[in-house]
Amino acid sequence: MRQLEYRSLGANAWTLAMIVLLSATANWCVGASIQGKNATVSGLVEMTYPLFTGLFAYLFFREVHVTPMTALGGIVVVIGLVVVAAGAR
Repeated sequence: MRQLEYRSLGANAWTLAMIVLLSATANWCVGASIQGKNATVSGLVEMTYPLFTGLFAYLFFREVHVTPMTALGGIVVVIGLVVVAAGAR
């Protein structure tokens, strides 16, 4: 029973290390994108993260966590993106 606990602790440490590494990489990419373009464009891209998270959750894990309210929120985000993008031109 003790070995199982140690293995579980090792797996959790590995998962934590991967989360920290991927989060740091993602934050660096966001900072680099702001320097490369501007904060408005980077903000627009970041606003689409929830949409892609839902898409990838379905594609990779076949999980659907979409309620009518989350679908409505996604539609509002897309409309907001279109309005801001159209106003920038």
